[in-house]
Amino acid sequence: MLDYTSATWKYIKFFLFLLLTIAGAVHLFFPGKYVSFVPEFLPFIVPIIYVSGVIEMALGVLLLFKKTSARAATGIFILMLLFLPLHIFDMLRYKSAIGNHTIAFLRLLLQFVLIWLAWGVKQNIQKPEKIL
Repeated sequence: MLDYTSATWKYIKFFLFLLLTIAGAVHLFFPGKYVSFVPEFLPFIVPIIYVSGVIEMALGVLLLFKKTSARAATGIFILMLLFLPLHIFDMLRYKSAIGNHTIAFLRLLLQFVLIWLAWGVKQNIQKPEKIL
C-alpha cells in the first residue's frame, strides 16, 4: 500500500473530504432526495437523514486535521458500512430509489470503493512516533 506521504493518498483524503461535506450539505438542504433510500420500516426518516448529513460533514472536516484524521477515516469507514445495507435494500427493491437497478448496482459498487478508500486513508496515515 502507498505511504500516506505520497500525493495519491493526500488527494484521496481530500476527495473524501469534498465528497462527505458536499453530500452532508445535500442531506441537510435537500432531505427529500434521500427519503426514498431509507426503508419505510425505519421511524423518523427525515431526522435520520439530517443526522447522517451532519455526521458526514463532521467526519469530512475532521479528516483535514492531523490529530483527528485517523479517527475520522475510521468513522467514515464505519459510516459507509452502515449505509451499505441501504444500498443493498435499494438494489433489491422492485423500483430502486435512484432510477433503475443498473444504477443502483453501480451505486452499490461505489459504496464498496468508498469503504476501501476510507480504510486505505486510515491505514496510510502516519502515526506519530512515541517519545520514550
